[in-house]
Amino acid sequence: MLMAYDAHCNYADTFAQVRLWDIIIYNYLRKQNIVLPPGTRSDKKDQFAGAYVKEPTPGPYDWVVSFDLNSLYPSLIRFLNVSPETLLDKKHDRVAGQPVDKLINKETDIQGSTCSDIAVAANGAMYSKDKVGMMPELVTRIYEERKRYKKTMLAKKQVLVDIEEEMKKRGLM
Repeated sequence: MLMAYDAHCNYADTFAQVRLWDIIIYNYLRKQNIVLPPGTRSDKKDQFAGAYVKEPTPGPYDWVVSFDLNSLYPSLIRFLNVSPETLLDKKHDRVAGQPVDKLINKETDIQGSTCSDIAVAANGAMYSKDKVGMMPELVTRIYEERKRYKKTMLAKKQVLVDIEEEMKKRGLM
């Protein structure tokens, strides 16, 4: 109910993640007097700039490590500034381009730009970092709200545990 209230949508829409994000984005842009063009249907086979899924190589591996990263996708969206208005037309050619270690150490530039104003995704998609994009801004807001609600939830759970312990001490449970 809280998600529906916050997103200004019907309760049933909160169960469809894409629809919920469509509504959140629409409302955000409407507040900024930005009108979206009419939507077009796309097929699951369509590919979009910025999307990348690495094919796994089957087989056994040595030295396997698992990392529990806190909200990986939202963190990547914020870090790379992934947003439609920050996506650059050009794509970084990782094969013919500069080696990754030189990019990381800021020893080279990316096709005529300084490393500080462009972020490069794993698939070579490049995003401007001149201004914070709409998606990183929305993701940050929702992530901060989520952290705040989770902190409140844990505090209330602790209060409940304390009450139950007190009731047990008094023999009421």
